[in-house]
Amino acid sequence: GATFFSPELKPELWGNNATPATGGFHLTLGAGLTNIGSAPTPSSREASTINAENTLNWVKGSHSMTFGGSWTQVDLWLTNQTLVPTLAFGIASGDPAASIFNTTNFPGASNTNLNNARAIYALLTGRVTSISGNIRLNENTNRYEYLGAGTQRARMRELGFWAQDQWRWKPNFTINFGLRYELQLPFYPLNNSYLTATMADVCGISGVAPNGGCNIFQPGVMTGVKPTFKRFSKNTRAFNVDYNNFAPNLGIAWTPHVDSGFLRTLLGAEEGDTVIKAGYSIAYNRGGMSDFSDVFGANPGVTITTNRTEALGNLVMDGGPLPVLFSQRERLGPPAFAPELTLPFTEVVTGDVNIFDPNLQVPYAQSWTAGVQRKVTRDTAVEVRYVGTRHLAGWTAYNYNEINIVENGFLDEF
Repeated sequence: GATFFSPELKPELWGNNATPATGGFHLTLGAGLTNIGSAPTPSSREASTINAENTLNWVKGSHSMTFGGSWTQVDLWLTNQTLVPTLAFGIASGDPAASIFNTTNFPGASNTNLNNARAIYALLTGRVTSISGNIRLNENTNRYEYLGAGTQRARMRELGFWAQDQWRWKPNFTINFGLRYELQLPFYPLNNSYLTATMADVCGISGVAPNGGCNIFQPGVMTGVKPTFKRFSKNTRAFNVDYNNFAPNLGIAWTPHVDSGFLRTLLGAEEGDTVIKAGYSIAYNRGGMSDFSDVFGANPGVTITTNRTEALGNLVMDGGPLPVLFSQRERLGPPAFAPELTLPFTEVVTGDVNIFDPNLQVPYAQSWTAGVQRKVTRDTAVEVRYVGTRHLAGWTAYNYNEINIVENGFLDEF
């Protein structure tokens, strides 16, 4: 079933008829005051699973065999929306009021006192320093809408086949062995909301190194390109198919029996007093859908930020003077944006590029187990068992912006 977060939120809760009336904005008050109401960001999501599986059991002589197959489909949708812009108060550079707050006008005031005074004055006079909003891609029209709803849709499928034999080789010795094959098909979108990139875009102007990484910490090496994004189109695979996912398993169970001597005392006088077991297996893992959707959802495309701030140079868009006041509603509109996505898309310099390795492998675990079980009394047994597991081909995120003191030569200075 779908999960809805804050479905009761509507734009009217921030309208002129609301209490308090915030003029269609979510206000960040500052000055140590609690903001009015919760964030205007309702969302909903669902990840549904369809599974079909069939097993055939065949008993022949000392063999008990099982054959089967399965088909799994996991569908995901996520819908997010920002209902109203978020507005923050402060004193911008160039505001005539900025020169008021000094120790001449406020003798003995500390920097903390002056900052608090600025924040209180800005709030009381309604001086606006930022208007935060976004545009989201309408999946039906493929056009961007200011404060519209954006929906991500995606799917993964998986096929599995297996054969297993429980062979009673001897009355006191059983062997279990089998093989399972897992074919995990890659994550792919069901609409055109996502954007993606290549390794060349991740490396940017530094360029891709011969080992597949980036030419980082090589001043003057600029063999790459400026990062851009392309559309992650409907039904396009996120990475290549990993075909070699065979999962064998082997297990033995032995109930030794000795008629006389020390071993009879150690192992027991009756059949089944002692059981020795051992096994080995491989199992493949399927990540959750958020492992994939979060990566592509972090790229621009579904959502593009459309803020107005002093740093962006668009706080004042009408050529008028500072300050921009909350009472001047005609000056508080959204910045200009293109309703059509222009490809290739160029992100701001502080943006991120998120992709998967095109040759991504399915992670798996190897497990070993060995144990001895010994009957002590008619209703008590003691068991000693060793279990070992090793996880292989696990996924990790490489962040080429992380602080690195090795390849950049800093560590060599010591």
